[in-house]
Amino acid sequence: MLKGYILLLIFLSFGAQAGCSISDEMREQNNFKYAGEISIDVRLIEQNYSVLISAPKTLNSEPFVGFHLVGDSFENPVFAAPLASFEEDDKFKTWFVIDAGLIRKHLVITSFGEDCGFDVTKEVVYQ
Repeated sequence: MLKGYILLLIFLSFGAQAGCSISDEMREQNNFKYAGEISIDVRLIEQNYSVLISAPKTLNSEPFVGFHLVGDSFENPVFAAPLASFEEDDKFKTWFVIDAGLIRKHLVITSFGEDCGFDVTKEVVYQ
């Protein structure tokens, strides 16, 4: 029940509309095509990872909408949270810091376009 609620919140926060449907295949194509446009810089500083994420202001003529952080998987998230963004150097950026002992699989979902826009999902790679 909680996982379904989390997914519902993600879809609502990205502005998903009832008449808008994106297949898994389309989602995978968008990830493959646009993943290189989303930058994720991870740095270990003492016992914490600092993560800086950057996205272009527009992608495929669609405006940037927002970032979300999802724990474990998109289908069965342990948690999901919107990340506040700011503009810098003609890009939208966000960041977070996490204790190295709390590392798990994290996905960043970057949304573009109003109504029936699209998302790009990229995994945070901690090294």
